[in-house]
Amino acid sequence: SRLRRGAAYVVSLVRLLARLRSSRPDIVHWQFTELPVADLLALLAIRTLHVPQVYTAHELLPWTASRHHRRLFKLLYRVVDAVVVHNEDQKAEVVRGFGVDPAKVHVAPLGGYSLFTAPDMPQAEARDRLGVPADIPVALFFGTIRPSKGLEVLLEAWALVTPTMPEALLLVTGKPYKGLDPRSTTSLIGDLGIETSVRTRFEQ
Repeated sequence: SRLRRGAAYVVSLVRLLARLRSSRPDIVHWQFTELPVADLLALLAIRTLHVPQVYTAHELLPWTASRHHRRLFKLLYRVVDAVVVHNEDQKAEVVRGFGVDPAKVHVAPLGGYSLFTAPDMPQAEARDRLGVPADIPVALFFGTIRPSKGLEVLLEAWALVTPTMPEALLLVTGKPYKGLDPRSTTSLIGDLGIETSVRTRFEQ
């Protein structure tokens, strides 16, 4: 249950603090928050230990952010010693919208995608292995499946594509983010009537 997972996460934060007190690492790196209020309290506790903290803001606010989240993250960004973002627009928003000192905001661009533009396996061979005809249009969704990726929006849009391109195929493959049930995606595909034009593979 969500309550049990939340309690287990709080316990893990307590264990983290105990470990930090004994090991005194050179730095603590955060990449996301599970329970923003609990995580903020942990950040404040770690700050009293004088251990530098870095937060990588893959998303400036949680995907399901409420009004209070902006206040929480405004404090979080001020508590940490450095904030890492992925582009200049994010940096400007952290500085302007959250009042963070520009000197402690660092841009680390996302990696290149050259691997996918020139893959090791030729396209014809890949299609053959997947049983996909060589002459049909294919769209691909891959990677971690989480709410912020908007898979539901893609599927709804795909339902608008299929009437004019019935031969097109959408491939959906990836690992559902913890707590997400892939059956909800399968159910939506059925509700939209696009079972014949969508192929899924969910990793565990």
